[in-house]
Amino acid sequence: MVCEPVGVAEIAERLGVRPQTAHVWRYRNLLPAPKWTVSGQPAWNWPDIQKWAQETHRLDLAGLPVPVHLRRAEAEAQAHMTNDDRYLDAQRHCP
Repeated sequence: MVCEPVGVAEIAERLGVRPQTAHVWRYRNLLPAPKWTVSGQPAWNWPDIQKWAQETHRLDLAGLPVPVHLRRAEAEAQAHMTNDDRYLDAQRHCP
């Protein structure tokens, strides 16, 4: 396993958000639990954050930040989809 400690500032930078946003994620318990404490501050392993960010659509599969407006548009589209629409959408993404 790769060990790459990152703090809130590095998480924000790598995900293309303001540090305040990453702090909010932490206080709302949206981030995974930190692995370490460095100088009294929480630290996470970047591969864990990267996996979480991809699962929550904050990073695409190539590891690039997904702009907030695209995440919102996707969430709105998903909210308006019927079960049949979801099935067809899933079928389009299967090999």
